[in-house]
Amino acid sequence: MKQTKGFSMVALAATGLAFLLFAFNTRPGAHSVQVYVDDKLVVERFIDTRLDAPRVVLDPAHNQQLIVRYNECGRTVMGRKLTIRSSKGAMLKQWSFAGESTGFGNPMSCSVKELSALKSKDAPLRLYYTSKDFPEGQQIASLVFSSGPGSASK
Repeated sequence: MKQTKGFSMVALAATGLAFLLFAFNTRPGAHSVQVYVDDKLVVERFIDTRLDAPRVVLDPAHNQQLIVRYNECGRTVMGRKLTIRSSKGAMLKQWSFAGESTGFGNPMSCSVKELSALKSKDAPLRLYYTSKDFPEGQQIASLVFSSGPGSASK
């Protein structure tokens, strides 16, 4: 009977350890982003440099705003910037956002009409995020333009 009780204690401890280990979520990246077209969420994902940035379809005919919320592991960051690059990597425009931001606080926005004016031919624009603490930055979306409402695709 003692062996059975000892075995059940070991099994209980192993089960508890397994639950403890699986309680931690192993996400592909610690940074995360949300992209909205006006109030419609079109991208929500953890950043993983192994994955292609999602495509966001924008309609320049409407007076829309592209809104980005970026979370750097919940840290308070300064010097946030959104940068638009051509499909060949040339910087076309950059917006700087003053002040501190923590988590998804303090959204960053730009006009879809202003973005549309930067496009050339049918090549997508690339949207990047950087900050003082994250100067290498990350591409967060490819922007394409059409005559429908804002949406995201893979």
